[in-house]
Amino acid sequence: MCAAYLGDVPTCEQVIEQLYGLGVPEDYTALADRAHAWSLAAAGRAGDAVERLRRSATHALAAGQLAFGVAAAHDLARLGAASAAAVCLDELPAGTDSPLLRARVSYVRGLEAGDARLLTAASSAFESAGALLYAAEATAQALRYQRGGTRAAAALSTRARALAASCEGAVTPPLADAVVQAMPLTRREREVCLLVARGMSSRAVAEALTVSVRTVDNHLYSAYAKLGISRRDELADALGSQPG
Repeated sequence: MCAAYLGDVPTCEQVIEQLYGLGVPEDYTALADRAHAWSLAAAGRAGDAVERLRRSATHALAAGQLAFGVAAAHDLARLGAASAAAVCLDELPAGTDSPLLRARVSYVRGLEAGDARLLTAASSAFESAGALLYAAEATAQALRYQRGGTRAAAALSTRARALAASCEGAVTPPLADAVVQAMPLTRREREVCLLVARGMSSRAVAEALTVSVRTVDNHLYSAYAKLGISRRDELADALGSQPG
């Protein structure tokens, strides 16, 4: 699956061939199905991947393999079939002690409903469980449904990019489809922010750029909204995650 997440189709195909050549124990069929599905998705065969995952999730849940079944349903949603994933989860018994399993379910429900708050909660749970790729995906997709205004969207974007940066180049559909780039700063906004981030006061920046202090502050406030921050001491970190 790691090769699929990186878009390495040749490696995916080689590994899948070796996997089935060795024989897959019955208890691990669902895991093999997930790997095969992601290999198909990486090769552009998303429809085949979704169908394999749907069958795998249904079979695993019916057999009482909750962890495998919910993982397959989660993958279904990650590949754009949230409604099919939710149908699979309708067969899930109530109650579980697994934080990761609960996070997967929340992700599926949140994505099906277009609920940014549920997706954000799932992201936090994934992060707490150490599943940073899943956390990045959930945050990125929460951004698609965020209705809280510019600052809230920018904060989600910054978080999604920070999480994605720790995922070693993963290019999964949720990350590729969602808008995870922060709203771009204008040239002047970026110029002002870089100077302020170095510790310069608004007056010093105004003198350096030959503009008024009010103009400097206006640029700052506009940039704060785009970056999802509210204080000068947050600028360095925010700018560090910006392209260019």
